[in-house]
Amino acid sequence: HVQKIVGRKMGLQIHNYANGIDPSVVLTETEEAKGYSISTTLEEDVVKAEQAYKVLLALSDSVTARIRADGAKAFCVAVSIRDNAFKTRSHQRSLMDATDISKEVYHICKELFSELWDGVTPLRLLGISLTNITREDTPQISLFPDEDREKARKLDKAFDAINKKFGTATIQRGSSLQSKLDVGKKYQAQIEQKKGDSD
Repeated sequence: HVQKIVGRKMGLQIHNYANGIDPSVVLTETEEAKGYSISTTLEEDVVKAEQAYKVLLALSDSVTARIRADGAKAFCVAVSIRDNAFKTRSHQRSLMDATDISKEVYHICKELFSELWDGVTPLRLLGISLTNITREDTPQISLFPDEDREKARKLDKAFDAINKKFGTATIQRGSSLQSKLDVGKKYQAQIEQKKGDSD
């Protein structure tokens, strides 16, 4: 249960930060968009891969929503972990095709996480970074377009449109629906601010 893992204290910290109350940085995002990153410190140790996957799914949804909102894509995906002894490790993967697709980022993060974690050491922090950013729309020319990728992109656009209109917590996919993780509060506040400015 992700909410139990993150804890009410962390949820409050993220909420306060999103509303300008708490100056501590829980979620980070590069202003010039050289990269997009998001991380969360867990109140309870992650000791099972399934727990980590739920957190990574929520983080993937949040960070890819931000990169899509900026009309950008990433050629590099990285995952970072920190154990209960405060040792931090990270792995990254360079991509042939830049992506902004939640499903792709999530699956890459799962693979990177599996390479990083020994399956035993308790973890206290998980993070995702998207770097090597491009804003050029240069799709690969192919006689056989990837239908699954196109379906995933359309699904992301539908999620973005609904969440932008009704709030970022309106729709959550997969396992993060049952176990809500408030990792997108800062982005939600930004969307609400933009809506207010345009009204």
